[in-house]
Amino acid sequence: MLTQILLHTPSWVWLVLALALWRGYALTKPQRVGQWRIAILPSLFATLSLAGVVSSFGAQADALLCWGCGMALSAFATQRQGAAKGALYRPDTRSYELPGSRVPLLLVVLIFLVKYGVGVQLALHPRLHDDALFAAAASAAYGVLSGVFLGRALCLWQLRRTPAAPVLAAN
Repeated sequence: MLTQILLHTPSWVWLVLALALWRGYALTKPQRVGQWRIAILPSLFATLSLAGVVSSFGAQADALLCWGCGMALSAFATQRQGAAKGALYRPDTRSYELPGSRVPLLLVVLIFLVKYGVGVQLALHPRLHDDALFAAAASAAYGVLSGVFLGRALCLWQLRRTPAAPVLAAN
């Protein structure tokens, strides 16, 4: 059955996975990014996950509430952990210096797996479109994963309020 599922998956899905893996892998390397780029991933994943909820389950209030609660709780919990060790905001260039991290790569893979899994289940069992428990669980999962990206961005925005440690000249 798994072979049939994989064979019937549209080829564009694998292109999306390849692109997501490529971008996720790029984030494992240290980088310098501008202020506006910090908002891209949270905005993108919030929009895509909300669209996934609506396209899968319609505008059901319960599903949307589970998505929103999952996102808010996850963003709050992630933000409370603070910015990654070594992350700095440079006011002179209005940019962030970020250490490489495997977390975005892991999140991208998890988001893909949840989205793919939900899609497969809905294709195999169309009645799940109207199953409130399935809709709530899938919606919450979308929200939680997207919320981590939002929480990480909130941590970085907080760095703007914290002055960077002075760089000492070597003697």
